[in-house]
Amino acid sequence: GMFDPHGWTGPVNVVAKLFMKRVRLQKWNEELPEDVRESWNEFRGRLPVLENLKIPRHAVINNPVEVTLHGFSDASEAAYGAVFYMRSSDAVGNVQVSLLCSKSRVSPPKLQTIARLELCAAVLMSRLFAMFVSACDSRFGEVVLWCDSMITLHWIATEPSKLSVFVGHRVSAVQELTIAEGCKWRHIRSEDNPADKLSRGLQP
Repeated sequence: GMFDPHGWTGPVNVVAKLFMKRVRLQKWNEELPEDVRESWNEFRGRLPVLENLKIPRHAVINNPVEVTLHGFSDASEAAYGAVFYMRSSDAVGNVQVSLLCSKSRVSPPKLQTIARLELCAAVLMSRLFAMFVSACDSRFGEVVLWCDSMITLHWIATEPSKLSVFVGHRVSAVQELTIAEGCKWRHIRSEDNPADKLSRGLQP
């Protein structure tokens, strides 16, 4: 197993989670289909390459003059997730961007619309933000949360009582955890969204 409390290998973990979801859909006494066994063995065989992955422990540039926190969320029919990066710069214009943490969830078996899954990703990012700031001493000049769903951004800017119960409950949580804390929500193009790797998964 992999011990990865920060979610640095999040996109790879998504592949394993999706495999386990597929296994759970099988009857307990049924043998796994050959293609499933082969894909798992191939995935497992590639895991040792992660031993070469190195994440710098020092996340902030030396003598920073500006430090900002950036979160990204995304969803697909398979999974949804959120990832945070820290951007710091010094007085002469050097910039360092560091991966901090990520979290993902497998999309529920009960079919949800992509719009609702994108909102679930935004909630996950909001909770991850709250956990992160409570666990670290860093202070940020700005916190920007990026989402590629215009529907989700519209919901987040709406009074929860004007929305359906499902949407309103989650929007209320997002607003309380982020907007009330001064976070800014912005749109990002899907092709530029790093959280896309969390919602689709990557081989090691």
